[in-house]
Amino acid sequence: MYLPELLIDLREHFAGQRAKPVETLSPSAQAIFLTALEQRLERFENAHAITKLVKYTAMTVGRSMDELEAVGLARVVRLGKIKSLHFGVETEAVSWRRLWDRALPHLRSPVRRSFPLYEYPPALLAQAHIGGLNALAQYSSLNEPNKKVWAIGPEWYRGNAVALEGAEAPGPDWGNETLEIWSYDSGLSFNEASSWIRGRHPERGGLVDRLSLFLALRNATDERVEQALEHMIEEIKW
Repeated sequence: MYLPELLIDLREHFAGQRAKPVETLSPSAQAIFLTALEQRLERFENAHAITKLVKYTAMTVGRSMDELEAVGLARVVRLGKIKSLHFGVETEAVSWRRLWDRALPHLRSPVRRSFPLYEYPPALLAQAHIGGLNALAQYSSLNEPNKKVWAIGPEWYRGNAVALEGAEAPGPDWGNETLEIWSYDSGLSFNEASSWIRGRHPERGGLVDRLSLFLALRNATDERVEQALEHMIEEIKW
């Protein structure tokens, strides 16, 4: 019933459901953000430009763009049905280090699962990247441990989980290697040859990228690891 002259409105109204505030970026949004940092890409003209760099559908990319805007790391500019993503303001160049520091509370460890292996299938070697303290030792003066840590993305794991069942060791003391399953591609630095995050040491093929490695290890309690991580980040020529 709607009687405006009597100030009566008995019609049913359904409030639109509010979107849940974004606090931690999804794996896809984080991968897009780190790819932009790795390659100093201040803007993406559309979702298709992003899908060419990361392994996500245009729909997932669209949601990720909105997440990055929601946490204040980027602006989404809409022109009809086309959305572009901008990491800097119109009148100011991007400060990549400031953007990284601002993003840290919203970023997660890429490691979804970790388990020891007796041995790894040969197919793993073609897709995995060296991670953990082994990668940190390559990026710093930390001594490299004997047991190697391998990192692999979710796509490979979904297709090879059964093959890994016989290779998994019952505990860390039994395994010769450790395999980390990441929530996004473990080789962001190597999607393109133009990655600028190199620092004093040249990038070595097969390593996980510095920024994801920092996120994977930043809760370490070993003072030597903490110092090596700080050195690795400070060494970046932002």
